[in-house]
Amino acid sequence: THPPAKLPMPTDAPFVGSSWPYALSKHMVEELIAFMAQQPENKDVDFILVRVGATVTDPPDIVHKDGFVDGKEVSWPVEPAKCLPAPAERAAPKLFIEDALCAVAYSDQVDCFVHCAVRAPVVPGVRHIACVAPRLYAADAVPDLVKSWYGDEAAKRCDTSHYDHPSHRHDPIYDLAPAKGLGWGPKGDL
Repeated sequence: THPPAKLPMPTDAPFVGSSWPYALSKHMVEELIAFMAQQPENKDVDFILVRVGATVTDPPDIVHKDGFVDGKEVSWPVEPAKCLPAPAERAAPKLFIEDALCAVAYSDQVDCFVHCAVRAPVVPGVRHIACVAPRLYAADAVPDLVKSWYGDEAAKRCDTSHYDHPSHRHDPIYDLAPAKGLGWGPKGDL
């Protein structure tokens, strides 16, 4: 796992590689949509790519529900992101440690999709937006999380200066400006 070059990330940040097949599959779909948008028969089509965060239940209980296995619901509570005593590979191995950082309430996810499909102005081409909570779901500030999760060397390669100002301490890790440009914004503060 490695941090991106800069946080907050732009919604069209390129895929930089991952051992996680899910990340690769999302990238492949975005590439397919970009290809489709270039076809003459799609010149008037509006493609809105939504990078959805880790979807959780609306407060007060923040729970990730991952479907059903053998008729039993698979779910777990999601705690606010917090610093670890050592980089994540050693302290708490986890496939996607960043899940709390990009959490979004179900109600906001549904509202985002409805807005994009029904209310957003139609503009031919490909647009990218993020669907995450309006405030970071974290106990600690982003620069501290990056340093504790990835180690000092990796943290030096990640520009987190946006979060240095106290009023930005809990801004989301994705840039929400493109979504706001479509007239949508998340409401569910976790």
